Amino acid sequence: MPADYFMATIELPDNADIFKPDIDQLPEKWNSNPLIKATQQIEESFVKANKYLALQVPSATVTGDFNYLLNPLHPDFKAIKIINIED
Repeated sequence: MPADYFMATIELPDNADIFKPDIDQLPEKWNSNPLIKATQQIEESFVKANKYLALQVPSATVTGDFNYLLNPLHPDFKAIKIINIED
């Protein structure tokens, strides 16, 4: 794990719209390193559509875990609370 990575625990509003695609909706090799362009395009489309506050995606490094990509353009972004940050 790179030394400059951090894990943030956050709290989303109770009514947060979260897009949770099924794993079969993700492109082949979605969990490769380095990232493939197709995963970047999903993220760009997610932000541009501005429909959801968060995008839940499976972790590429920890099976069974999820990461949440937050949309800074969404109106509810200001309601997100940072609970904790860990090295």
